[in-house]
Amino acid sequence: MTTRNAAFFLAALVASFACGSEQALAQSSGRKPIPPPDKAKAKASHERMLGELKKILDKTDGENGLLGTVNIKVWQDRLAKLDAAKSDATKPELAKPELRFKVLVELGDAMVYYGQEREGLKVLQQAFDMDKAQIPDELYQDSKIRYAACWLRLAETENCCASHSAESCILPIQGAALHTKKEGSTNAVKLLSEVLAATNKTSPNHLRAEWFLNVAEMTLGGYPDKVPEENRIPPAFFKGTDFPHFTNVAGKVGVDFMNLAGGAIADDFDNDGDIDLLMTSYGADGQLEYMTNEGGVFKRSTEKAGLIGLLGGLNIIQADYDNDGWIDAYIPRGAWLGKIGLQPDSLLHNNGDGTFTDVAYVAGIAGVDYPDITAVFTDYDNDGDLDIYVGNETDANVKAPNQLFRNNGDGTFTDVAEKAGVMNMGYSRSVLAGDIDGDRDADLWVSNLNEDNRLYRNNGDGTFTDIAPQQGMTGPKKSYTSWFFDFDNDGALDLHVNAFGAKPADLAAAALGLSFDASLATLYKGDGKGGFKNVGREVGLTQPYSCMGGNLGDYNNDGYLDFYAGTGRPEARDLVPDKAYLNVGGKTYADITIASGLGNVQKGHGRSFADFDNDGDLDVFAQMGGAFKADLFHNALYENPGFPGTHFIDVKLQGVASNACAMGARIRADIVEGGTKRSIFRWVGSGGSFGANPLRQHIGLGKCEKLESMEVFWPTTGKAQVFKDLPLDRFVRIVEGSDKPEILELKPFKLGGAKDQGAKDQ
Repeated sequence: MTTRNAAFFLAALVASFACGSEQALAQSSGRKPIPPPDKAKAKASHERMLGELKKILDKTDGENGLLGTVNIKVWQDRLAKLDAAKSDATKPELAKPELRFKVLVELGDAMVYYGQEREGLKVLQQAFDMDKAQIPDELYQDSKIRYAACWLRLAETENCCASHSAESCILPIQGAALHTKKEGSTNAVKLLSEVLAATNKTSPNHLRAEWFLNVAEMTLGGYPDKVPEENRIPPAFFKGTDFPHFTNVAGKVGVDFMNLAGGAIADDFDNDGDIDLLMTSYGADGQLEYMTNEGGVFKRSTEKAGLIGLLGGLNIIQADYDNDGWIDAYIPRGAWLGKIGLQPDSLLHNNGDGTFTDVAYVAGIAGVDYPDITAVFTDYDNDGDLDIYVGNETDANVKAPNQLFRNNGDGTFTDVAEKAGVMNMGYSRSVLAGDIDGDRDADLWVSNLNEDNRLYRNNGDGTFTDIAPQQGMTGPKKSYTSWFFDFDNDGALDLHVNAFGAKPADLAAAALGLSFDASLATLYKGDGKGGFKNVGREVGLTQPYSCMGGNLGDYNNDGYLDFYAGTGRPEARDLVPDKAYLNVGGKTYADITIASGLGNVQKGHGRSFADFDNDGDLDVFAQMGGAFKADLFHNALYENPGFPGTHFIDVKLQGVASNACAMGARIRADIVEGGTKRSIFRWVGSGGSFGANPLRQHIGLGKCEKLESMEVFWPTTGKAQVFKDLPLDRFVRIVEGSDKPEILELKPFKLGGAKDQGAKDQ
C-alpha cells in the first residue's frame, strides 16, 4: 500500500464534513430533518436486543435442527427404541432391517452435519455392515452417496479448512488446493465407484455419484486421467469462456476468517473514502463483524463499534435511513426456521463516531417478529426518507405477512403492508424496489419459493397492485436471489431472477448433455412502461445452478453489468461451484466461472462487488459458509486483475430534497467510444438481494475517449441535473441541486500491501 498523501486526507475530511452537514442541507430544502434517537431509549433498545439474541442462543442446541444437536437426539432415541424392541414380538415392524438401516444413516448424517465427522462416519459404517440383500437397492445406493459425501465433508475439514490456501475449493481444484490428507476423498472415491457400477447411467443416483466422483478425484489430483471415461465430466465443462483470473487475497487483507452462511455489506461506514465490510453469520452464535478498511488491510473494529453480542442473521442491507450522512444497516433473522424463526430483526443506527446502536425496538421494527431473509430500503412514497420492505416466510405452521415499514420522519416506523396491499403471504426469498414504468415511484418485486412471484406496481396513493400474472412473471417457481438492473443499457429496468434447487445430479446431466429437472434463472426484459418479456434462454441462461446469494457488477469496466451467483443448497453434501457470468454487450451472457477463478464449490450467500483498493475496478467479496454447524468456511476477497485501456467514474450522490443516500436515483452517462456515442445507465442501490454493493456507484466506461455528459435524475422531485465533460477515472460527489460536482482525490493503494493485518480490535 502507498501512504495516502495530504490531498487525500483533505478530500476525505471535506467529504466527511459535507456528509455530516446533511441535516443543514435538508433543512434548507424544506425537508424535515430526522432527529437522532434518544440516547437512553436507544441504549435500552440495544440492550433488549442483546438479551433476546442471548435467549435464542441458549435455546438453539435443543430446538434448532440446523445448528443444534436436536436431530442427533431424535435419531439416537429412535435407535434406542429399535434396540429395545428386538425381543418384542408384538412390534415386528420395528425389527425390519430397512428401518434400522434408515435410522443409522440419518443418525450418522446428523452427527457429521454437527461437526462430529469421525463419530458419524462410524455410525454410517454400522449401516453398511448390515446385510445389503435386506435393504431396497435405491435406498442403499442413495445412502451410499450420502456416506461418500460425509467422507468428503471430513476431507474438506481436514484440508480446505484446516490447511486453507487462496486456491482451496476453487474449480478446477489444483496446486495448493490439492488434499494432503487423502483419507476422506479416497474413501469417497471407493464408495462412489461402487454406486456407479450398480446404477443406471441416467438415474439421479448415478448422476450424483458421477459429479462427486469427479470432484473427489480432483482433490486427489486424479482428474481427468483417473476418472473412468464413461464416468468423466468432460474437461471442456470446467473451462468455459477465457477471462482474466481473479486472485483470492482474503488472507493477505485479514478477512479470510471462517463463518457460516451470512450477509455482507461493502460500503464506507466511517466516511473516510475506503470501502469497509459489515458481515453476519447464520449461527445463533454468529457474531456480527465490522471490518474497517485501513488502506488495503482490514482491522476488526467489532468491539470498538459496540457490536459484540449482536448475533445471527442470514442477510444484511444498508442505507442512510435517517438522512444524517452515515450509512446504517438492517439485519433480517430467523430464515428457514419456521416457528423457532420468530426472531427480532435489527436496525443498526450509525452514530457517526465509529459505533452503532441497535434501535430496532425504539424504532418500531422489532416486536412483531417473523422468520425472514430479505429486505430492501426504498422511498416508496417519495417523501424524502427511506422506508423498509421486509420479505417474511409463510409456511404451514407460520403465517408471516410481509411488512412495509413506512418511515414516520421522527426515527420510528409504522407497518402499512396491509393497507398498501403488499402482504404477499408467501415464502419470500428476495424483495426488490425499482421504478419499472417511469412514473417516479418505486414498485416492488417479491421472489417466492415454490409459489407465484409478485410484481407490485405502485399506484401512487400508498397502495400497490400485483401485476405479475398479467405480465407472465410468476415464475420461476423456485425463485431466489434477484436484482433490478439495465441489462442492455437502453434506459429501462430489467429483472434477473435466479432459481433455487439445482442439485449435483442436474449439473452432471447438463455437463453430459442430458435433460435435467432444475429450474433455470430468468431475465425479464423491461420496456420501461411496466411491460416485461422473458428472454432468459435467449441471452444464454441455459445452465442449472442453485443460487442462494449473488450480486451484479461490471467485472471488466465495459459499462455492462455482469453477475456472480453464490450457489448451493442447505444440505452440506451439495458441493457445486459458484457461477460467474459476463454480460457481452447487452446481448448475451458468457460463463467465465472457471477462467475467472470464482468457481468456489463452498456455500455462502453474501456477494459484494466493490473497489476495495480505489484503483478503478471492482473486486468481489464472498461471505462463505453453509447453514449447518459443520459447514463453516473461509471468506474470500477476489482482487480484480485490471483491464488496461478501460476507464471508469465513481459517483457518490447526496440527496437534499431526496433521501440523503440517493436511493432510487438514476444516473445516465453518455460516452464516445471508438467514435460512436452510447449511454450507460445505473440506478442507485446496493445491487442484488443477498450481498450489498456500495451505494457509491462505480460506472465502467469501456475504452471511451470522452465522457460527454452525465445526467442525474432525482425521482422525489422529478428534476434532472446534467454535467458536461467530467474527467475520466475519478471519484466525484454530486449534491442534489448543486451545479458543480466535487472531485474526491481518492488515491489507489495495494490490497494487503501495507499495515499488519488487524486480527483483533484496536
